[in-house]
Amino acid sequence: MKEALDLLNSGKIEQAVPAFEYVIRIDPRNSRAYSYLGYALQVSGRLEEAIAADRRAIELDGMNVMAHWNLGDALYGKGDYEGSASSHRRALEISPNYTNAYYGLGNALTKLGRADEAKLAYEKARDPSKR
Repeated sequence: MKEALDLLNSGKIEQAVPAFEYVIRIDPRNSRAYSYLGYALQVSGRLEEAIAADRRAIELDGMNVMAHWNLGDALYGKGDYEGSASSHRRALEISPNYTNAYYGLGNALTKLGRADEAKLAYEKARDPSKR
């Protein structure tokens, strides 16, 4: 897993994808590997595959906050703003201080035309005392 993470963190996304797939072949119940794979696929523009990987990560571990956040971002990229908002909200239920999820929620709510709710999400992202 470390080698796959090193590839991902160094921006070698195209090499990270097969590295995470290898980790999953060895350990098919590794929720974290699926969520990292989902992120790498999303960055590569492979949104359908990213969504499937994130959903599998969540199926294996419903408390995997990164998978919920990744799924929210991938759904946003597909134009599913309700799904995106829902995934970001779930990430925040698990980890109320997950700043990126507040931004993701704000972005989805903006696309849904819910400006007041979006503003509140952005405020919570910027100011932890408002959480």
